[in-house]
Amino acid sequence: MGRTSISQKLRKASSDERRVELAHQWAEEWRSEYETHVRNFERAIRNEDHDLLVRTLGWLKADGIKRYDALPRVMAAIASAPSKETEEI
Repeated sequence: MGRTSISQKLRKASSDERRVELAHQWAEEWRSEYETHVRNFERAIRNEDHDLLVRTLGWLKADGIKRYDALPRVMAAIASAPSKETEEI
């Protein structure tokens, strides 16, 4: 079975603080994967490894598409979360 998406995690979060924490974790994971891709590009160029260059480009494209597609859903999940003020009314 696949991993739980960030949107699903945000919808299941029990508090605003937890949603913010999950969003920060997701952003940090994105940054870490991006940095890995950049290091792979640098290594491929340094070693003239065209196979690694092509694979890394594919990984970067796939990761970028996945995360950019998720970004609007992440923002919507955070924005649509009920605030404490509206829950008390």
